[in-house]
Amino acid sequence: MTTLEQVLQPRTRRQLLGDAGRLSLAGVLAGPTLNAFAATSAPSIPAPALPAGAGWKNQDYWAFADWAMTAADTGWNERTGFYGEDIRTSCAMLSAHSIAAQVGYTGGPTRNDVRAKRMAEGLVQTPPFKPAANGVSTGTTDPHSSSQVHTPGWTGSPTSTSGVQHVSIDPKVAEALARAWLVRDVIGLSAETAAKIVQCIQSTAEGVFFKYPNMRLNQMNWYMELYVWAAVTADDPTKWMPQFRDQLSRWCKGAEQVTAPWEIPNLSPSWSFHRDPLSPLDTPENIESNEYACIILDSLSYLREAKQHGLVLGSQEKRVLRAWSKRALPAYFTHSGYPNWDTGLFLLRWHLGRYWAWSLGGLFAIMLNDEQGDATDAATAKYMFDRALGTYTRWAELQGKAVPQTPIYPVKTKLTPNPPDMASRFVFLATRAVWRDIEKLPAKAPAAMYAYDPSIGRLTITTRRYNTAILAQNNGAFPYGGLDLCRLSDADQRVAGAIGGTGSANFGVIVSDASGKGVVASSTPRTKSGPPPLTMTNGPRGPIKDGARYPADPYAGAFSSLEVTGERSGGGVTVNSTNAFREESILSTWTVRRTSGAARLNVDAHFPSYGAGARVTAVLKTGRSRRLTTRSGAVDLAEVAYFWIKSGDPETGYVVVPRSFPAGAKTAIVKPAVQPAAPVPGPTLVVELARRNRAFKQQTLQVAMAIAGTAAEAKAMARALR
Repeated sequence: MTTLEQVLQPRTRRQLLGDAGRLSLAGVLAGPTLNAFAATSAPSIPAPALPAGAGWKNQDYWAFADWAMTAADTGWNERTGFYGEDIRTSCAMLSAHSIAAQVGYTGGPTRNDVRAKRMAEGLVQTPPFKPAANGVSTGTTDPHSSSQVHTPGWTGSPTSTSGVQHVSIDPKVAEALARAWLVRDVIGLSAETAAKIVQCIQSTAEGVFFKYPNMRLNQMNWYMELYVWAAVTADDPTKWMPQFRDQLSRWCKGAEQVTAPWEIPNLSPSWSFHRDPLSPLDTPENIESNEYACIILDSLSYLREAKQHGLVLGSQEKRVLRAWSKRALPAYFTHSGYPNWDTGLFLLRWHLGRYWAWSLGGLFAIMLNDEQGDATDAATAKYMFDRALGTYTRWAELQGKAVPQTPIYPVKTKLTPNPPDMASRFVFLATRAVWRDIEKLPAKAPAAMYAYDPSIGRLTITTRRYNTAILAQNNGAFPYGGLDLCRLSDADQRVAGAIGGTGSANFGVIVSDASGKGVVASSTPRTKSGPPPLTMTNGPRGPIKDGARYPADPYAGAFSSLEVTGERSGGGVTVNSTNAFREESILSTWTVRRTSGAARLNVDAHFPSYGAGARVTAVLKTGRSRRLTTRSGAVDLAEVAYFWIKSGDPETGYVVVPRSFPAGAKTAIVKPAVQPAAPVPGPTLVVELARRNRAFKQQTLQVAMAIAGTAAEAKAMARALR
């Protein structure tokens, strides 16, 4: 076994010191490294036995990577020497192979020096690299331009210079090449290839397209990441710190106030993310976009190394990064490691597997940096990261594959799903965990957590039993939202009730006239900004309506009990919706008041199910069970002890226990139509509070709900909720 110093030989002492600085900047493990090892193609292997919860060790990350590698391997093209058709797929795998070589791993197919060498040699050729003609860099510096064509730089196709260019491509190529360059002697790169790697990375980072103050939207991450890997391969790593610092400082200043070139702040007053600050506040993309917020957050995982090379953060920057990061855990993730996902790009990003993988990068920032939180935050982030890999594995096993379905739920995405790309990014995530020595961090399951954004009425909830969200304003970016739950899953991310949808495909009360035309609905989202659409009447910080602007302690974190309420009015009717949350259960109350008119009105409350095979069972007070269908769904609510709504997703569902309801209330079952946000709706339980009634002044329904995967669990939970 050779040492790190021996691997770097032959070099002068000055070169060795330079490499040590680069290694520190890149966060490289300084452990022993083996001589080049040419792994064979990965065999087909069953899913490994991995920890059911969190607390994974390096051996678990390697077992996951080797197993997931069997899926990514299907994208390898021996003729071209690359994985798949997206250059970022190859870059994820080159990074993974290089990390395996760097730490001396020899246990499985993630170590493949032959492929690493071949990809590194290919990535510095033209194509895919586009050098600057006559040494003159090109690229727009207009922040409002949508053009991303530039030189020097790489295209999205590993085999063509005519492929699309995108700001996200160059940093990932630079990272992969820099990682290969660090182990150049191990994988057998020639001096010529090593020199080309340095030249390509340096020239791209120096080009006008990536040079400060240029930026695409507000995505500082691509620029900062490129500077990091340029620093790794530079003679003087500190050369790149001024640009790194300038990008970060401007972004943090622009988080709270309008700062050129942006027209609105990067973050809302409650720290939610604006993806397009060059457009008005109510633009669809400026509603919360989980995946992009986490992708940008990921760039902060390099702050530790940047500070070692001279970066000093100011008090405003520290405050912004801490508050934004602390809110991110409960706002963007669930206990399963899956996003509590809303995005202004809807079907262009929603539930795509590779964006789940990219989102997980944000957890590294919280695990690694003292600026982003404390030891509790780091333990929570480690827990969620490990759980994400476990969720990936479980979903893949259910389908008998090594890559879960993508999109994760069968929505009709407008982007190519690309399963090999998803797998390659998860392989890299696992190796990155080894590289960052994440195994040494404690992992602790968080208690019930929430994140609340008063300005848009977004509330996310994740507990050890369930996760859900309310989104009172949606900027018209997607169809769902309103004052009620817009989705409901168990803590393992099995869908219990819905992932989205409108009308009878989701929770809430709908008031309609005698002909069935809608009058007002609690599940109608607001599309434009206005007064706070939701009020927190009870929570860890007390009642909150408007909320403070950019509070140092965000409205997020642990809770034991929490309640929000809001109203929708129309057609002489007002619907008040109140939802109270505890770790085990949800208490929902709807009050419908007639404020004018005497029309005959219907008042219906909806409780959806999910997936083929979903069913609704009424358990009567006599103890008898009765399955409800669209043909035989009528039962007097007074006779019911509880309903068990069994999901088509295996091993989950939820109980509904009526607490308070008007005399004469009955039930019905409807089958919602397929919708973009409700691709596989099951039957919906309807509680009919009023039918063509012109006399009522006020009707109230209160129910308690909790996750229940089996009939026995439903019985026990219903008893506890009464």
